[in-house]
Amino acid sequence: MKSVVIGGTGLIGSKLVNKLREHGHETVAAAPNAGMSTSAIANQGFRCPVRKPRYRQVPPKGIKGTDDGYFYIDPVAFHADFAADLHDDQAAFMAASQVLISADSFTHKVTNPAWKSKPSWYMVATEDRSINPDQERMMAKRMNAKTIEVKSSHVAYMSHPKETAKLIQDAATSVRVDAESSTQPAA
Repeated sequence: MKSVVIGGTGLIGSKLVNKLREHGHETVAAAPNAGMSTSAIANQGFRCPVRKPRYRQVPPKGIKGTDDGYFYIDPVAFHADFAADLHDDQAAFMAASQVLISADSFTHKVTNPAWKSKPSWYMVATEDRSINPDQERMMAKRMNAKTIEVKSSHVAYMSHPKETAKLIQDAATSVRVDAESSTQPAA
């Protein structure tokens, strides 16, 4: 089975992406190169873009750490920092139900990035405050990913479900077509 890499902010956790992962496909939000970690990408010197008043300066100030090596987004800052284009009640629910993120997930160095050997697609969220959109574009370009951009916060899969579904469908369809054509006998 041929696999696919789908990247982009906010895609991880969507039901469609989780279904693809169940079938052996890769999903990524950040796409570090071999020997790099996600935190290394964040430290590559991208300037924080000026945002409209609703999107304060990035990076978000609401990221908090725990004594045992995990991170979370302060519920008070969650809406502005992570889900600015969602309704207040949606963002409040997400803030209250968020899962802690291991610091290791940001510092672990990648050894063999899947995007180097698999077809890739990437969704750039142009209003993202969690990953600088210019960094997203850099990663997508380096991956040689088929890329779309949406005017969204980090949770693009929630604020732009149609665009998200189309990107995933395009990726899955492309891989299926490639796999079918490689198994067809020559005429």
